[in-house]
Amino acid sequence: MSRKYERDAIDVDGGLINGGNPGGQALAKVVLENQRYCLATRTAGHTNNEAELFAILFGLVFAVKNGKTLIYSDSKWAIGVTTMNWKVKIPRLRLLSTIICSLLKYHNVRVEWKPRHINKAT
Repeated sequence: MSRKYERDAIDVDGGLINGGNPGGQALAKVVLENQRYCLATRTAGHTNNEAELFAILFGLVFAVKNGKTLIYSDSKWAIGVTTMNWKVKIPRLRLLSTIICSLLKYHNVRVEWKPRHINKAT
């Protein structure tokens, strides 16, 4: 990875807290210029995949506000549904992935895979 990509990139990760999969609260983590930000849902009943999508959406907000063009995630599933038109069976996840796809295109931000062991948000 070149330094330019690192400067223009945001690392994200999603997971669950206070419960199993499904059932926990979704937690989205973003690392921007060595600063860590976390956002958790107030409600339970989420899945890990949903948390990964929340993390990308949360990262997208930071990308747009800070002029970043690249989001790194370690979730191949979330990248597949937001960039490669993978099918999503659960309606609320389909809606979330559709919103993310539209925003990525509109704001010209890319999402790429980064192995978990080098993702700063994990």
